[in-house]
Amino acid sequence: MATHENCREANNKKTQIKELLQSKPPSDLNSLLTINLSTLKTHYESQVPESKTLNLAVNLRSQSQSWTIWACPRCSLTFTQPQFLSHHVLEAHLRPNKELFSLLPKKAERRIVDEFLSDSSQPEAIRSAVQKLKTFDVLTETQLNILYKIDKPLKIREMVAFVEDLVSECSSSSSCSDKSEESEDERILVDGSKLVLNVKNAEALFSWLYDDEEEETGFCEWDDLKREKRNRGDEIIEKIEKELEILETICIKKHSLLRYKNAVVILEKVFLDLVARTGQNQEAVMRKIRGDLAERSGNDNDVLRHVAANVHKEVASMKASKMRNLVKVAMKEDTSTVEAFKMLNWDSDFEVAKCDAKLIRKSIELKLLEVKLEHAAALDHLAVVEPLVKSYLRRRKLNLMMLLKNEIKSEGVNRSKSWKAFQRAQLVCT
Repeated sequence: MATHENCREANNKKTQIKELLQSKPPSDLNSLLTINLSTLKTHYESQVPESKTLNLAVNLRSQSQSWTIWACPRCSLTFTQPQFLSHHVLEAHLRPNKELFSLLPKKAERRIVDEFLSDSSQPEAIRSAVQKLKTFDVLTETQLNILYKIDKPLKIREMVAFVEDLVSECSSSSSCSDKSEESEDERILVDGSKLVLNVKNAEALFSWLYDDEEEETGFCEWDDLKREKRNRGDEIIEKIEKELEILETICIKKHSLLRYKNAVVILEKVFLDLVARTGQNQEAVMRKIRGDLAERSGNDNDVLRHVAANVHKEVASMKASKMRNLVKVAMKEDTSTVEAFKMLNWDSDFEVAKCDAKLIRKSIELKLLEVKLEHAAALDHLAVVEPLVKSYLRRRKLNLMMLLKNEIKSEGVNRSKSWKAFQRAQLVCT
């Protein structure tokens, strides 16, 4: 019974305070919304962890205009900006091969993309897919370049499938990376030697004081929170490390593909020059080139020999296809070798473009992990200051209620006098 009476009395007091608060404009609430730092520090001076963190947090807010610092999960070094943390983790703890980063794809110029989209001779399916890639801003120069080289139905279908897969892979990740959290207004501001509650009206103040009244606001969770965030941050760094290893592997593959592509270009130039100078047929010229390469050593010549062998295979495949289809080519000279070089050029471009697609995806995933790391490493001192301030206000509020109890004895008491009593009590409890 006593407990029930206590609850009813407490609710009555809440109702009285709510009515008093709502009866006055926000400007009259300033004295309640403003707390002297010296008073707050005195209140917690006997509690060393709380007092120390309160001083640190207030100094941080005064110097950097923020309650938040970012602490490296690996070495605990702190930063006032999240991008400084990201740079530190990359340089001090991950140390990726920066030379490989030069192989990351360059985005296609918007002007060139628009020109492609306005070209009515391009297949509609590809233009539609390119429009989607343009929307997500993930179309690279290599991908756009090979789109201009398509001249066969089979290759068009292959390219459409590739671009659609790229759209599917990048769309969700890109849209996630573009989302930015809206910044909330700071609930507590520092104004010289005072803390000011950033509460817009009496209703908001009442809710802030009472909504979670039964919750514990102990300080002991702060150290646990820092430990949890440090562990989480370290897990994210490990994920970034693994993603960087995959990124480096893709870059190495792309480097190999670019060497091959360059070898195709060189060998094709040598081939065409020899055909023009000697007047020999294409097969004879390629036999001579393969013979010369067989006598040379070195990595570069190994790649050239590999290209020459692939040209030979393509030519043989083309001839076999013509024989199967009983196609008789009425030309002065067989152009299979030229066609083979053209095919190798397109295929090498296509493989590089697929590598670029994987690099784009990995870059997006790394960016998302970077955002997660910044969130995990963020130490929001307002998270500990706010419970301290709220706890302090609640204790002051309880004393305030005791003083008001003697002055507001019945519902018939004049509201203006009640408000003056409220203000006098508040001054006593400041």
